[in-house]
Amino acid sequence: MIRRLLLAFLPFAPATLAMGAAAQGQEPSHPPELVALATELRQWQRDQPAGVPDFAEQAEKRKRELPEFRQRLHRLNPRNWPVHAQVD
Repeated sequence: MIRRLLLAFLPFAPATLAMGAAAQGQEPSHPPELVALATELRQWQRDQPAGVPDFAEQAEKRKRELPEFRQRLHRLNPRNWPVHAQVD
Protein backbone atom coordinates (compact mmCIF):
# COMPACT_ATOMS: atom_id res chain seq x y z
CA MET A 1 0.00 0.00 0.00
CA ILE A 2 2.74 2.46 0.97
CA ARG A 3 4.71 1.49 -2.11
CA ARG A 4 1.73 2.30 -4.33
CA LEU A 5 1.31 5.70 -2.67
CA LEU A 6 4.98 6.50 -3.14
CA LEU A 7 4.85 5.51 -6.79
CA ALA A 8 1.71 7.61 -7.27
CA PHE A 9 3.25 10.76 -5.78
CA LEU A 10 6.82 10.36 -7.04
CA PRO A 11 6.23 12.17 -10.38
CA PHE A 12 5.07 15.26 -8.48
CA ALA A 13 8.04 15.48 -6.11
CA PRO A 14 10.37 17.76 -8.13
CA ALA A 15 7.72 20.38 -8.87
CA THR A 16 6.37 20.23 -5.31
CA LEU A 17 9.83 20.68 -3.81
CA ALA A 18 10.68 23.54 -6.14
CA MET A 19 7.39 25.33 -5.42
CA GLY A 20 7.81 24.90 -1.67
CA ALA A 21 11.35 26.25 -1.70
CA ALA A 22 10.38 29.17 -3.91
CA ALA A 23 7.48 30.04 -1.60
CA GLN A 24 9.89 30.16 1.34
CA GLY A 25 12.31 32.40 -0.57
CA GLN A 26 14.93 29.67 -0.85
CA GLU A 27 16.69 28.42 -3.94
CA PRO A 28 14.77 25.46 -5.42
CA SER A 29 16.32 22.15 -4.48
CA HIS A 30 15.96 20.80 -8.02
CA PRO A 31 17.39 22.38 -11.16
CA PRO A 32 14.77 24.63 -12.77
CA GLU A 33 15.36 23.21 -16.25
CA LEU A 34 14.63 19.71 -14.94
CA VAL A 35 11.49 20.89 -13.14
CA ALA A 36 10.33 22.70 -16.30
CA LEU A 37 10.87 19.59 -18.42
CA ALA A 38 9.00 17.41 -15.90
CA THR A 39 6.11 19.89 -15.76
CA GLU A 40 5.90 20.03 -19.55
CA LEU A 41 6.00 16.22 -19.78
CA ARG A 42 3.13 15.89 -17.26
CA GLN A 43 1.07 18.44 -19.21
CA TRP A 44 1.81 16.55 -22.44
CA GLN A 45 0.64 13.32 -20.79
CA ARG A 46 -2.62 14.96 -19.65
CA ASP A 47 -3.56 16.56 -22.98
CA GLN A 48 -6.71 14.87 -24.22
CA PRO A 49 -8.81 15.99 -27.18
CA ALA A 50 -12.49 16.74 -26.62
CA GLY A 51 -15.10 14.16 -27.56
CA VAL A 52 -14.55 10.47 -28.14
CA PRO A 53 -10.81 9.92 -28.39
CA ASP A 54 -9.18 8.03 -31.23
CA PHE A 55 -6.71 6.00 -29.19
CA ALA A 56 -4.83 4.69 -32.21
CA GLU A 57 -4.16 8.21 -33.43
CA GLN A 58 -3.17 9.36 -29.93
CA ALA A 59 -0.79 6.44 -29.51
CA GLU A 60 0.89 7.15 -32.84
CA LYS A 61 1.22 10.84 -32.02
CA ARG A 62 2.76 10.07 -28.62
CA LYS A 63 5.19 7.60 -30.19
CA ARG A 64 6.40 10.37 -32.50
CA GLU A 65 6.64 13.02 -29.75
CA LEU A 66 8.19 11.03 -26.89
CA PRO A 67 11.72 10.87 -28.40
CA GLU A 68 11.85 14.69 -28.29
CA PHE A 69 11.42 14.60 -24.49
CA ARG A 70 14.12 11.93 -24.23
CA GLN A 71 16.53 14.02 -26.32
CA ARG A 72 15.87 17.09 -24.20
CA LEU A 73 16.44 15.08 -21.02
CA HIS A 74 19.75 13.74 -22.34
CA ARG A 75 20.89 17.25 -23.33
CA LEU A 76 20.60 18.49 -19.73
CA ASN A 77 24.00 18.82 -18.04
CA PRO A 78 23.65 17.62 -14.43
CA ARG A 79 27.31 18.20 -13.47
CA ASN A 80 26.56 21.47 -11.64
CA TRP A 81 23.41 20.18 -9.95
CA PRO A 82 23.27 19.18 -6.28
CA VAL A 83 24.08 15.50 -5.73
CA HIS A 84 20.52 14.59 -4.74
CA ALA A 85 19.25 15.98 -8.04
CA GLN A 86 21.86 14.07 -10.03
CA VAL A 87 20.84 10.68 -8.63
CA ASP A 88 17.04 11.10 -8.83
